Amino acid sequence: MVRKHRREGPKWTDIAIVFLTIGIVFLAFMQHKDLVDAGIQTDRIICADERLAKAMEDSVSQAQKSFDAANKQASLTERAWAIARPRLPEPTIVNIGRTPAFEVTALGMLYVSQGPIPDIAKWIESQKDPFGKEKAYIGVLFPGQPMGAHLPGISTGSSPNADPEIRNGRKMVYLILQVDYFTLDVHHISRSCGVWIPDASGFDPGKGCRTWNYVD
Repeated sequence: MVRKHRREGPKWTDIAIVFLTIGIVFLAFMQHKDLVDAGIQTDRIICADERLAKAMEDSVSQAQKSFDAANKQASLTERAWAIARPRLPEPTIVNIGRTPAFEVTALGMLYVSQGPIPDIAKWIESQKDPFGKEKAYIGVLFPGQPMGAHLPGISTGSSPNADPEIRNGRKMVYLILQVDYFTLDVHHISRSCGVWIPDASGFDPGKGCRTWNYVD
């Protein structure tokens, strides 16, 4: 007699294990998804913070630039401006600014050339100690105050027109000046130059003098 084996169905424990496994996998997937979402959200927050920090940095930088520009403009408006005016028998130093100029000194020379000097600045650079060591010490120069600067390098007992070669243009007379001073605790320099014009009996800042004329 042959016995037939009956096929048995899955046990409930096997089914439970399958469902448990599926549940664990699902929970792990959801946890991973939450972590990914949290990571994305964190990245978004970090990016937002970075944008905010950059915007604040730009605002501070712009404010600093505005402050520096306003401060510079105020300094330019309120500072001293000491300049030299080429004149004979001695040049005049005048403060055309709004505050006093301190430690004002001047250098100068009167030079007679056999012809025009195209570039006074280059000519000065080519000379060894062109002004000499003696300075005119003026000290404090108040706003609007002119001061004569007696300089050893500038000495003439009469008008340059007394020389016929200067009067007829064969010789050129240059008056070259430099002023050093302090304003608002900053050192400044102004340079001026004039070429003698016989018909006007005065100095003109043009021609080769343009390269020397300067204020800072």
